[in-house]
Amino acid sequence: MGSINTAGFAAKVPEHLDDFKLSKALSRGDEQAFDHFYEIYFDRVYRFVSRRVEEEDIVQDILQNTLISALGNMESYRGEASMFTWICQIARNELSVHFRRNRQQQARSVVADSDEEIRRVLETLEAPVSDRPDTQSEREEMIRLILLTLDYLPGRYGDILEWKYVKGFSVKHIAEELGQSPEAVQSLLQRARKAFRNTFQNATDILLGGAT
Repeated sequence: MGSINTAGFAAKVPEHLDDFKLSKALSRGDEQAFDHFYEIYFDRVYRFVSRRVEEEDIVQDILQNTLISALGNMESYRGEASMFTWICQIARNELSVHFRRNRQQQARSVVADSDEEIRRVLETLEAPVSDRPDTQSEREEMIRLILLTLDYLPGRYGDILEWKYVKGFSVKHIAEELGQSPEAVQSLLQRARKAFRNTFQNATDILLGGAT
């Protein structure tokens, strides 16, 4: 009987063996390994996050959440990628949660039945584009929500809101466009603002995942 080739059954050696050994030490609760982990990764992960978020308190929150999550899930690390790459993916997830929550908070801020609040949101349509990818992404998401809301408003609500808050038309001008009295347009604007708020809130909950 010939011998069995067992080479294919040998355990795969992790590509990043030193990182893998560190993960095992961390999983065992080795205090020296914890000190080594923070010495190596704290500053590097801080720089990774701070290049993507400006507010220092938010950077610190995301950094802390990232490192806690990494340590809590260390047993899942297999050494297939470097530990820093693995931790950065966790940081990206934390950043995604932050930006998602921030977009939800911005969207839900449209609650007051006032010219100022509606104008602030609709003026987003003409705001300059930021060079920061994360900020640009937030603006594009907000614009998508605003346009979707305007499209779904009944009657001429979307038109008169754009005329009033984006193009800056006066109530008198809008009244002439519609062939109605200024008083009728004021009443129409009030109903349009209410419809915008309600529809915008619903679009936010659907497209941004609802309340957190």
